[in-house]
Amino acid sequence: MQDFTNETIIWDDNVVTHRLDAFSGIEETEHRGKRVRAFADRPESLFELFASAVTEAPDREFVVFPDSGVRLTYREMADRVDRLAGGLQSAGISMGDRIVLLVDSRVEFVESLLAAARIGAVVSPLNTRHSPEEIRGMFADGAPDLVLVGDAYVDKLDGSAYETPNSATFVLDADSTEQSYDGLVSHTRRDVEESATKPADLLTVMYTSGTTGQPKAVPIDNFHGVNAALNNAYVHDLQPGNRILVPSPLFHVTGLVCGLLTAIARTGTGVIMRDYDAQRFLEYVDAERISYCMGVPTHIVLAAEKADDAVHDTSSFEKFAYGGAPMPPDAIPKIRDAFPDLKLYHSYGKTENFAGIAAMIPDQYIDDNPDAVGMPTPTTKFAVVDEDRNRLPPGQIGELAMYGPFVAERYLSSPDGTEEEFEDGWHYTGDIGVIDESGFIRLRGRKGNMMIRGGENVYPVEVEDALLSVPGVREAGVTSFPDDVLGERIIAVVAPEEGHRVTEEMLVAACEEHLAEYKVPDIFRVVDELPRNQNGKLKRQQLVPKPLQFGIKFGG
Repeated sequence: MQDFTNETIIWDDNVVTHRLDAFSGIEETEHRGKRVRAFADRPESLFELFASAVTEAPDREFVVFPDSGVRLTYREMADRVDRLAGGLQSAGISMGDRIVLLVDSRVEFVESLLAAARIGAVVSPLNTRHSPEEIRGMFADGAPDLVLVGDAYVDKLDGSAYETPNSATFVLDADSTEQSYDGLVSHTRRDVEESATKPADLLTVMYTSGTTGQPKAVPIDNFHGVNAALNNAYVHDLQPGNRILVPSPLFHVTGLVCGLLTAIARTGTGVIMRDYDAQRFLEYVDAERISYCMGVPTHIVLAAEKADDAVHDTSSFEKFAYGGAPMPPDAIPKIRDAFPDLKLYHSYGKTENFAGIAAMIPDQYIDDNPDAVGMPTPTTKFAVVDEDRNRLPPGQIGELAMYGPFVAERYLSSPDGTEEEFEDGWHYTGDIGVIDESGFIRLRGRKGNMMIRGGENVYPVEVEDALLSVPGVREAGVTSFPDDVLGERIIAVVAPEEGHRVTEEMLVAACEEHLAEYKVPDIFRVVDELPRNQNGKLKRQQLVPKPLQFGIKFGG
């Protein structure tokens, strides 16, 4: 790997990036009328990336699902993908059609993603923890042409208006073969009609929460997707054949790009966890000889607590990259005690850029800059801007903006959000931070009071709306407090109307009905009045009891 250090950093017009001549394999190119840096030998599409891996290492294991015992080589997966691609075409799906996946981390998710890419269809993976109400909102921006849903999540589609003349729903593990996933595959024709997928053609639509809590659809084309996979492999210096543990769900950018697609980019093996468990994490590192993993701090913190050299051989485990939440400072020595040879990489990214766009490399930078999330990756640019989007010089605090070959250009819907967050190829992140002269990026807060619990974004307003749906709740306030494991935990405080009784059970039930499970607060309080300043603005920090403010355990 090239010299990815602060010595290659340059500042130009208050934009920080790396010197291009410090790296091989990266070129200036044009995409959608914008000049960007990209990987020179990139394939045209995700399916071409996969097809080249099949050609290079047909008999190497591609995916392993230890929980179900499924193990497939690249050649075996290619055969299954061709069958499903034919089945999709038999069902009327063609290039540009939209396929929604409401499926957890199982082999059918991988098959569906690659089969759709094979024929140029657009996949939209949904978080299986979303509520039916949230899913209805996601369908509002465009009806899918086909839905693949796990049998455990069929009820979440009840009342979701996604009917179109060509729409159909196929259920995994359904008893009826007519509308089952197996039935879809059995309808395959022998020859798959080839698609002429171009880099600018859509690959996937991912969903992220907006400042109002409403899901926003992020369109990712093949150019962005391929470069994102290559970038993650590049900055973490992964080698052909690396075995990659994937503890994050495949419907999440971390699991999809930094796990599955990164494995393809290096003809590696993706070992997919259906659900995270610290004990099984260690078992898989040992049994599968894992060399690399990317997840949230929680994954490695909990694993370190259970690590025992006498029980599990983790000597193959070379690199762990983390993002989505800060690493508790006191956790790093414990991780290094548990995994003496493990290198830690801090990565920063968002759904809107489909990959880690900043990284802390090499490992020792974490010790010297514990509050930094990294520096720009070699293909990307960063800037800090004021409220009028004037670029600020090094050391000044403002909103972070990013530009690069895997940064989205717009939202599929929400034109107001598009206008606010995207401009001339730049994405204005909503994160408040500072960049020093050496190029290190440090976060200082978030616009809109967004919280990150266990690597998942949660906005106070969406939780507050759920609380206000409870009869008798006059006002509601939501905030977070630090947590060593999840990064942040959520606390909800409500004030009832006079004469009304509001219980914790009522509040929990409302949140579980309207919100994904990871958005449900950890602590609920009922008070007479919410703390506000003289202008009526909610004092969110005062919602947190003082013991929690000082790190003392309190309540449930």
